[in-house]
Amino acid sequence: MGRKGWKENKHFIFLLMTQNGDIAACIDIKSPYLKNAEIGYWASRSHRGCMTNTSIALLKLANVAGYTGLFGRAKKENTASAKLLLRTGFKYDMKESENCKTYNYYNVCF
Repeated sequence: MGRKGWKENKHFIFLLMTQNGDIAACIDIKSPYLKNAEIGYWASRSHRGCMTNTSIALLKLANVAGYTGLFGRAKKENTASAKLLLRTGFKYDMKESENCKTYNYYNVCF
């Protein structure tokens, strides 16, 4: 899935690997739309502390690649994910969040 996304220029997945080659976490940009693409991320239970720096690195890469804005969403009860987005420069999008029962939305512009 990851290779196909890169090859077809549809989505862009980055893997964080442990020293022994296991996947510790991943982060992605879910579309090639430079004005407003969604990011997603996941970390294994034993590697939860890596996502802040990983997200900051992704934002730098997205900016260099020509993205002008990204958005993220977190389930309303997932405060850890919301805090991560806020810590890395995203701003809470009240309008989008109030219109959705499941997710809160966050935006960042470059």
